[in-house]
Amino acid sequence: MTNNSSYCVIIPFRDKAENLRRVIQSLDSQTLRPRLIIVVDDRFDRSEKIPLPQSCPLYVVENPELHEESWIGREELAKVFNLGVKKAYEICRSKYFAIVGSDTVFEPKYFEKVIEAMKKKGAVIASGIIIGEKIPRIPRGSGRVFDTEWFRKNVVEFPSSYSWESYPIYLALSQGKPVIVVKDALMRTLRPTRDYEPMYGKTMAELGFSWWYVLIKSLIEGNPRLFLTYLRYPRHNVYNLGEWVKRYQRERIKKVLRKLLKM
Repeated sequence: MTNNSSYCVIIPFRDKAENLRRVIQSLDSQTLRPRLIIVVDDRFDRSEKIPLPQSCPLYVVENPELHEESWIGREELAKVFNLGVKKAYEICRSKYFAIVGSDTVFEPKYFEKVIEAMKKKGAVIASGIIIGEKIPRIPRGSGRVFDTEWFRKNVVEFPSSYSWESYPIYLALSQGKPVIVVKDALMRTLRPTRDYEPMYGKTMAELGFSWWYVLIKSLIEGNPRLFLTYLRYPRHNVYNLGEWVKRYQRERIKKVLRKLLKM
């Protein structure tokens, strides 16, 4: 029988073993410990041993596609995460699963806080926040927790696309499912987070974003490359979420305008 607070953690590993050791240590120290840690070994050179947790069971999945170049910021990265998701379906019967970068460490109550908030609000996707960063509108990528049953029925696995990480968020929102950020659940990264600008225009195109919304965002951020990438990318509205996304954008613009008018 599945515990309604149980979860497993999927970690794609292409970083330094010392960083992974610190991540696993922070998971091992959780007040609500994971049922299983699944490490997806995505290294070209696998001579360095993967550190083992003290308490939590650990399972290693090796990526059969050995590649010297990094897939970060590319659609191929979804393959790495899907190896972990498929293995979680097979061997970890848990209510939730979490995606964790191999450079993210957590306060001891992180997963307890996130999962309790998800249960309280009926959320299907959630995360905490990174210390020192602006509170995001949607859950962060690393530290993001998914309701396993919802994900398996609706997403199955991450799509092989630039929007692989964003698609489940917008799908859940389009279904009226709560997607939340838990402001008192804290994490930090062991290295500065990076932006992958070329990916964002492609992601917006795939999700069906309106050209005017992307143009406004591009002008506000002073980033014409974003809009140009969006225009040049041929795969637009690949999930048929475009009509809903346009309504969602209009509502967001209205909210922003109402706030500005009240100032």
